[in-house]
Amino acid sequence: MDKKEIKELILWRKNLPDNYPWLERDFWSKIESELTKNENETIEFLKTCTSEELFYLSESFEEISFVFQSREFVDFLKELAKLHPNIITDVDIKWAEDAILD
Repeated sequence: MDKKEIKELILWRKNLPDNYPWLERDFWSKIESELTKNENETIEFLKTCTSEELFYLSESFEEISFVFQSREFVDFLKELAKLHPNIITDVDIKWAEDAILD
């Protein structure tokens, strides 16, 4: 996982308008590609993120959960939500849970 690239992408995204037409291609696909390489590294990285960084990453939690198919990842998100309750919502966690195929 290229943590430096992720941090740079977040800074770049922060300055974009929400209606940027290539947001999926230029931001989300790159973020999700990096964050789905290794579950343990992703968890360790997310532990170090600021609330602002998590705000920009939280929309990717569903996709990350889908790739990992891991209850441990969802449990981690629940713990992370306790530290960042205004950033990681119950909806984020529900979508991550729903992405796990039973």
